Amino acid sequence: MKPIPFLLCLLLANTLYSKTITVTTTYDELHFPVGSNISIREAIRDAAAGDEIFIPNGVYYLTNPFGPFAIDKDLAIRGESKELTIIDGRNRYQLFNARFNALSVQNLTLQNGKIGNLDGRNFCPSECGGAILAGRKLFVKNCLFKNNQAANGGSIHMSGDTKNEIINCEFIDNIAAVGGACRVSSNEVLFKNCLFKHNNALTNGGCIQFSFTSKVTVVQSKFLANISKTGAVIRAGSGELTIIQCLMSGNSTSISGGAIYLNGNVNATIIQSTISGNKSDSDENGIGVGDAIRVFRGQLNIANSIIAMNDDNSNNINIDQDGILNDLGGNLIAIDPLFKKNVPFAPSEEGDLSLQSISPAINKGVNANLPKDDFDFDNDFNLSELLPVDLQNNLRIKDARVDAGAFEQSLNIIIPTFSEWTLLVYALIILNIGLYFLNKKYA
Repeated sequence: MKPIPFLLCLLLANTLYSKTITVTTTYDELHFPVGSNISIREAIRDAAAGDEIFIPNGVYYLTNPFGPFAIDKDLAIRGESKELTIIDGRNRYQLFNARFNALSVQNLTLQNGKIGNLDGRNFCPSECGGAILAGRKLFVKNCLFKNNQAANGGSIHMSGDTKNEIINCEFIDNIAAVGGACRVSSNEVLFKNCLFKHNNALTNGGCIQFSFTSKVTVVQSKFLANISKTGAVIRAGSGELTIIQCLMSGNSTSISGGAIYLNGNVNATIIQSTISGNKSDSDENGIGVGDAIRVFRGQLNIANSIIAMNDDNSNNINIDQDGILNDLGGNLIAIDPLFKKNVPFAPSEEGDLSLQSISPAINKGVNANLPKDDFDFDNDFNLSELLPVDLQNNLRIKDARVDAGAFEQSLNIIIPTFSEWTLLVYALIILNIGLYFLNKKYA
């Protein structure tokens, strides 16, 4: 999936005539007509399709009897800053219901949204998406999703035949029966430069669960210390999954697929990623399968990646009789990559999975496997170049051949500069003069 050029142009119906409405009170009010102050709810009601709502810094609590903010036309909602513009559902209310209209959300913390129970018996849309229920195009950028809860999709539930983008977002401590952070149904979704940490699915997909021929692309993202029964990072039921330059470490399941579980007609491709320190038997009953990945059904294609040092290094990838593994080359599987610091246990966000200077992953990759920079990893608007940077935004190829995994390590020998050589020579001269006079004194 290629990035959607400024999705707002696609989301909003009439940008030539759109205006910005500024919220002026943190109270959840709904007056007829609007009073001296404008609440978020009043701004949504009074906006026209294509308008933007600007929310200044503050904490905005949802209150009874209004329920979630109902998006009844295509809108853009922008906070002043992600850290200080906070919308809080008080563990009682879903935050945004955008089932029938497009929505763009930027620079917000969305926390304590809640809808539905965690027994797994509830179905969408009535109990899905603790922070956002999206049924049309969704664009989210620079947002923090924290401590949200739903039956399906703890933070976001996306459905419908749409192309969505989730950019530069954090998902922390969200929980659901299915899809601890996000659930995707029949969508095309791009997750770029996101962090998923401490999310929990009581059944499947600790971070992301998708099905119904969805197309999910995850690039330049980190998944740390998430948990579920199967697929603590991703559980895929059917569709297409592409993972480019991601880190999945310290995640844990009680049954199978410590990081990824493929269970259906899924074509999954993993490129230039590191998957380590994950565990598939968190309850220690001896039935965990695939500490990193389990392919129950579908096809897994792997290129230039490290899949090693998971809980049982002989149980990194489990391929069932209906699964297919396609090694595209440049991988380091079940061989100690000599990380700077292994993940000590799972679930955990500890560890430093960058490479030591003697790592066997250095120059292990295949340059031909490097994808084009379709997602503009270095933000230079050049999409025709090969992947230019690693997960730490360092140069991707420092030597003639790319390293395996998400992090590049240089083998270049550090050569002293001219000035450094000069200082060294002077130091040796001074040392020799000192030794000469010392020997002369005691001769």
